[in-house]
Amino acid sequence: LSAKLTEVLRKRFTSTNEDTFPGFIATLISGRVANYFNCNGINFIIDSASTSSAIAISSAITSLKQHDLDYVITGGVDSNLTPSVLHGFKSWGLLSDQNTPLSKEANGFCLGEGAALFVLTTYKNALINNQKILAELNDFSFYNDPHTSITTPNQKAYQKAQNNLYN
Repeated sequence: LSAKLTEVLRKRFTSTNEDTFPGFIATLISGRVANYFNCNGINFIIDSASTSSAIAISSAITSLKQHDLDYVITGGVDSNLTPSVLHGFKSWGLLSDQNTPLSKEANGFCLGEGAALFVLTTYKNALINNQKILAELNDFSFYNDPHTSITTPNQKAYQKAQNNLYN
């Protein structure tokens, strides 16, 4: 049985190589991107669901403020819409069946795949290198309320995050 199963799996799946292997271990993806763009310095993956991009940008800002890096490529990618993921969200009653997640009558949210990457540097570096400044990010703030559901927005948590940022 074991030999037959092995043969079936070999025929069904492609062989792994240097280009396919990062798909199995997410942390290798950042290394491949860094190599492709000839970047040096640290590279890593942050996986914290819907806040991953925000945490990655916050981490980038911290590294720039501490002068650990001169430039940072940061952002996020989500391409995890598999049938099992959609089924899980639907079974929890979280997905909208109306495709109107921002209306007052919304009964859930809509999942999507997307990507956004940013190249960040310090204001000083941008001026020195005569680079066009498209936006300025000074800081980020987060707050998690462990006493509510992970799927429930919490007004007090938002207020605490804003207070942490502006105080």
